[in-house]
Amino acid sequence: MEALGAIVGVRSAVVVGGVDMMTQAIALSKKPHIIVCTPGRIVDHLENTKGFSLRNLKFLVLDEADRLLNMDFEEEITKVLKVVKKIRKRKKGRPTPLFYFFLFKKKGHPV
Repeated sequence: MEALGAIVGVRSAVVVGGVDMMTQAIALSKKPHIIVCTPGRIVDHLENTKGFSLRNLKFLVLDEADRLLNMDFEEEITKVLKVVKKIRKRKKGRPTPLFYFFLFKKKGHPV
């Protein structure tokens, strides 16, 4: 995504668990247009990363949507969508949340 985005000036960041929060905070401080994230980690940053917000964001891609459907992340999703809703009211339609997941057939192969 970074290679394609560089051509047109679009910045992106990936924010997932298991990666150093400080490294991610630095990436988020560059005000990416697109963030691909897991719900729990983006909530961590919203609550704990000083100065971070979703105000300049165009697209928020939530990974692990299959788990969202099982309500594993109900609390985190509620928090993220509340933030997005407030921003959308002020900014006339931004950011747009996208949900991403794979469907698998037998033996773990994507459909």
